[in-house]
Amino acid sequence: MHSTVKNEIRKRQSKWKSVHWELVEPAVSIRTLKARMIALDKNDLNKAYVQLTLEFITKQKFEAYNSKREVVSGDKSKEVLVKDIWVFERSLFHPGAYWRVCARITL
Repeated sequence: MHSTVKNEIRKRQSKWKSVHWELVEPAVSIRTLKARMIALDKNDLNKAYVQLTLEFITKQKFEAYNSKREVVSGDKSKEVLVKDIWVFERSLFHPGAYWRVCARITL
């Protein structure tokens, strides 16, 4: 899951020459938007997984620069509230299964 989040950060950073990004503190709030169990075979509920859709509100600082090191977006002196929505899932039929990032929902 951690590598998926890191890849998402890299994807956001690739739009500019360089970026200053800072998570100011742990999440301000985490809210469950949806929780569901999905059966792969309706006749065998042992083959199912659970899926959670979570909304994260975090305080972040951000500033992006072009190749001349000029600020083209953001202001690293200001904190902003950022809303991210992520979908996580976990198998119920694989022993030792971990939660994994299934998707990021773009608003």
